[in-house]
Amino acid sequence: MSLEDYQPYNALVGKSISLPCNITPPINDDGIALILWYRNDLSTPIYTIDARGVYNLIGAKHFPDNQVLSDRIIFNLTYPISYLHFNEVIESDTAEYRCRVDFRRDRTINRVMQLNVIVPTKKLSILDLDRNQINNIAGPFDEDSELNLTCRSEGGNPLPKLKWWHSVMIVKPLHNFTVGQRIELVCQSSGSRPPARLLWQRDNLLLNDFSTETTSEDGSVTTNFLSFTPTTEDDGKVLSCIATNPQFKGFHLEDRIRLNVQHAPILSLLLGANAKQQEIVEGSSVYFDCNIQCC
Repeated sequence: MSLEDYQPYNALVGKSISLPCNITPPINDDGIALILWYRNDLSTPIYTIDARGVYNLIGAKHFPDNQVLSDRIIFNLTYPISYLHFNEVIESDTAEYRCRVDFRRDRTINRVMQLNVIVPTKKLSILDLDRNQINNIAGPFDEDSELNLTCRSEGGNPLPKLKWWHSVMIVKPLHNFTVGQRIELVCQSSGSRPPARLLWQRDNLLLNDFSTETTSEDGSVTTNFLSFTPTTEDDGKVLSCIATNPQFKGFHLEDRIRLNVQHAPILSLLLGANAKQQEIVEGSSVYFDCNIQCC
């Protein structure tokens, strides 16, 4: 018996997912005798397909464990890959599942997979120092006083990771660019009061003539849209988004990306290093260097 690579599968609660099982025989003229699906917390199969005594899988007998399987879970017998299909997964579907295929002559193959049902957080709340819930605005607070806020989540599986955002970030796009193709980049700052001002720089040169800026209704989020067309000279340059607060001179936050600009090869043809143009006459042998700048 062989055990193939362990595979995890994730599904959001309430959504559908299919667990695959490759039932292809290792040798061409072999056939399938049994297909069994197991769940790791049960000792007996939850679904059995018995093709012993019949010519092919069309005549095979199906034996689902109706006490375990509900109408949500069905087995799709297709070739070369069959599926255990879950419709609207629930949290208790989380388990390790194993598909076992017994061939008529070759060895048995087991394929093991872990189904993880992801349950979103039911509620997020922010609490002040006295454990009172904050609905819209925290404060007021005295300048230079200690700020103590708690972020609390209810529910969720696996345990959610909580992060506080008070920063500036280039949010899109973060992929390669193409020469001559106009792009729009978005930079966003949150948590500044009064609202932040955002500046774009390319290798320390301002680009704000090509940008527009918006501020959320509550003033806490500033978004700046930069539109420009990259050139070959932009490849490798650093693009920065800088957030400043008008009330705090000399202080800023910054996010950077390095531009990867794709372009067609640039060719240049030069005389060989030892060749002198003024000495070239008809019949002379001439060597050229072909320089390629890519890509």
